[in-house]
Amino acid sequence: MKTNDVTGRFRRGEVGFALDIGRPLVGVTFAEVGRFIKVLNEVGVEWEKANPILYLLKDLKEGKFPDELMNEKIHSAVLEFKVPIGKVKDVIEKLKYLAETTDTVFSVGVISRVEPDFTIPVVNILKELGLEVSPWAKTNVGLGRPLIE
Repeated sequence: MKTNDVTGRFRRGEVGFALDIGRPLVGVTFAEVGRFIKVLNEVGVEWEKANPILYLLKDLKEGKFPDELMNEKIHSAVLEFKVPIGKVKDVIEKLKYLAETTDTVFSVGVISRVEPDFTIPVVNILKELGLEVSPWAKTNVGLGRPLIE
């Protein structure tokens, strides 16, 4: 997300999410990370292929890590994915469910393109769902040389 002006990972009409699970100070087990993955798969998210935590999985669909890792606790795990803007409400519904049923903490980063008229459509969706959107954001101004068009 931090280099989207160059990578073009997030297109207009798509919304990305970055979940930082277990931070601060609580930690998370691989089993719990796997539960996040399984629940979010119900929405049909597109996982970021370069996310290192996914390389450890033995079954992405079910969110299964190797048995020897399942009960291991780590400081935190970051999960990155995107969905079409029409699925944002479904993702938020699943995140609310996970917030109520997990034994750890997590923060949610939302990634979206700014429209030519300088609006950010996902902001209105999040506000409709009763979520407070922080005014502090990172904005790429497009100074990088695009790797894709």
